[in-house]
Amino acid sequence: MSEAASDEHASKSPKIFAWISVVSERRSADEISALIGLSPDRAWKIGDRRGKTDIIERTHGWILNSRLKNVGFDVEAHMDDLLQRVKPASERFALLPEQDSVTVHVAIYSDSRVLMSFEPHIPRMISTLRARFDVEIYFMPPQGQ
Repeated sequence: MSEAASDEHASKSPKIFAWISVVSERRSADEISALIGLSPDRAWKIGDRRGKTDIIERTHGWILNSRLKNVGFDVEAHMDDLLQRVKPASERFALLPEQDSVTVHVAIYSDSRVLMSFEPHIPRMISTLRARFDVEIYFMPPQGQ
């Protein structure tokens, strides 16, 4: 196989996204921000249109993202960055009522297997936030395979 052909079939770095969301039927993003003391990177309210779709939001939403680029960092680095952002307010997440859904999300787009390992402080912090942990892995085979 030529060098150009082997490069063509080489694995690309996975794209990794990490964020924390708070979704509520009663509390607006402004109220969530006031309660936990952090401003979101993105927010919406009931009745907003989701992006360029015809979907109308049925809940209020509040999102804080990892600040790392989507390529070039592993999952644990994204989780560390995200959790460092919320750490100063971590105890205040417990003030949110159970009806408000707090979730830590990781989405991975990869053309090969993905290895994940988390040091103990990561699940401990997710527990402190009283959050669910949602991991989505999308296998994106290289073009032509």
